[in-house]
Amino acid sequence: MIAKITVKQNVCVEYQIFKWLKTVSFADFYGEISKRVIGQDEALSLVLAEVRSYIEGLVYGQSVGTNRHNLIIAAGSGAGKTETYRALRDYFKDAIPGFMVTIYDVSGLTAAGFKGQEPSDVLLPYFRARMADAFGICFLDELDKKIAPAYSSTGENINAEVQGQLLTMIEGGDVYDKRGMKVNTERMMFIGLGSFSAFRQTREQTPRRVGILAGNEREEEAERNDHFAPLTAEDMVEAGGSWELLGRFSSIINYRKLDRIAIRRIIEKTMQHEANVMGIDLDVEEEAVDELTEIVEDSKFGCRFIYSKLHSIIMRTYSNALLEMPEDSQMTVKIHTLDDVSYKFTAYTPEDKQDEAELMAKLKAKEETLKEEAVKTPDDDGWLADLMGLWE
Repeated sequence: MIAKITVKQNVCVEYQIFKWLKTVSFADFYGEISKRVIGQDEALSLVLAEVRSYIEGLVYGQSVGTNRHNLIIAAGSGAGKTETYRALRDYFKDAIPGFMVTIYDVSGLTAAGFKGQEPSDVLLPYFRARMADAFGICFLDELDKKIAPAYSSTGENINAEVQGQLLTMIEGGDVYDKRGMKVNTERMMFIGLGSFSAFRQTREQTPRRVGILAGNEREEEAERNDHFAPLTAEDMVEAGGSWELLGRFSSIINYRKLDRIAIRRIIEKTMQHEANVMGIDLDVEEEAVDELTEIVEDSKFGCRFIYSKLHSIIMRTYSNALLEMPEDSQMTVKIHTLDDVSYKFTAYTPEDKQDEAELMAKLKAKEETLKEEAVKTPDDDGWLADLMGLWE
């Protein structure tokens, strides 16, 4: 059984984890995360199976020894890899509040002792939480930038030392920060994220076999020529990747390029998000959806383009409409095509006014409660500030 780790909130993480394993099925877990990570059904199922198995190991026997559930998610821009982190972070914040899910952009790491970010900074939230025997999920964003060699003007591989320091962390061992504090990572799970664009380009430029090929060989060659085809560890090593570092990950899971069905689902989700955040009614007609779908299909930006394009269109109309908006009214924005947008206003109903008054009263009461708690809670040694940023 994992050690009972109690933070200042007096939360027993061991009990939370055990209760979650007993009360939440894998199907329910997958169902919640797949609401946010769209279009990656099979790959997402593999990622979440690794996560659940890792958590089970914390409770049912993996009390000592290196964690073996580290994995890499290789995905093109906007395919959902960062959303996977956000979805798991938000999910476990509620489901197992003491279970940490963090992320760190490793592309800016330099070797320890040099100016810049050091590898130990990856574990900063765990140092702050004083988790000497750490557990949780740490996402390593832009990991592809550190797996590949990077040479200085003198021909030195400046990534080599960083790779060596990451090896200890990912494989499981003692990591010390600048103050000499220790975090042991043997029971942590690391998930590497990256587009691996440079690796894909190298694969595309690699000379292929020539001559008469059998049917299955032709299919393999065609797939290798596809920029978004699944990457293997061998592909990464052939492109110059560090086999030692790659070997610390038990599997590489590829997210596929989004298809039309997934794109349309993301458009609908984005529309709902924008409507909720901005407090407007939003209607996107079929012609505009078709236009956006076709653009995203041909783009390397994936679902990120959906948000940026829709947000840009909506904000241009929204800013103009605000200048004309009557008091106590609701705005409706209609996107007919990507170049044709209109808006109108609808007066609040008595029910709308009542709902608004009730919301204002709840927010006022919450503000007063927070003020009272702030007065009663001394921030000794800055722990409250640390916990406030624990989940970022």
